[in-house]
Amino acid sequence: MGTVRSIKNRKFSGAGEASYAQLYFERDDLTFIILEEELPGQVRKLMPHKQAKEVLALIKAWDGKPSSAWKARSDAHQKAIDSGDPFEYAKVFRELHEMDCKDELRPQDTAHLNKISLLLSEELALSLNKADRQVKKLISEALDS
Repeated sequence: MGTVRSIKNRKFSGAGEASYAQLYFERDDLTFIILEEELPGQVRKLMPHKQAKEVLALIKAWDGKPSSAWKARSDAHQKAIDSGDPFEYAKVFRELHEMDCKDELRPQDTAHLNKISLLLSEELALSLNKADRQVKKLISEALDS
């Protein structure tokens, strides 16, 4: 998750002056600069508290089955990660968690589970205004129900 640090006019590499937004991503200690006009297509707002509760409910209720073909499954999970949609994160997380419980994860599945766990817990923590350990407990409770 990142925050907009500033929006101001700048000139880069001889191009004309334009309005740029400076984004900061704390987890990676990364600063990123993007044209302000591109923000709506590249950045979304943090999900609201109500939506975060819906994501937890989806983790609890989701009973989708991942593809048994590892390549198709990997592609589908990567697409969900790339989407930036917390509801897609929840579905992938639940599927991979179930596979992990059965000791059926391939290395790429493990990488996707680690990535999706981080993305999901980070956004839920910010949306619910809770500490990471509290969010992990909420996710665990959703999985155990």
